[in-house]
Amino acid sequence: MFDDTCFSPIGGQTIKSAPTVYSYRTETDTLQNVMVPGYFNSKSLLFAPGSIINVVAVDEIAQVFVKAVEGVNVVMDERVILAQPLKANPVKKKTNNRTQKAA
Repeated sequence: MFDDTCFSPIGGQTIKSAPTVYSYRTETDTLQNVMVPGYFNSKSLLFAPGSIINVVAVDEIAQVFVKAVEGVNVVMDERVILAQPLKANPVKKKTNNRTQKAA
């Protein structure tokens, strides 16, 4: 169930052509629940096609996209960007291979 207290715009909000970014966190719903049609309908006046929502769900962290707004119905794009753990690639330190000459 959508929780209005956990929804917030990020940065300056404009009506220009750039996508608007929002942040949403739920402590009860999975990402699949968040993607169900109608989940964000109560905020339909804020969204436009291309709006971006950073979602922290109980099972995933993702960036989701508004595909369309049809009246009060917010249609989510089925494509999402999921946060992935960084691969364990330790940073190699460069070493100085020069030898010092004795004085």
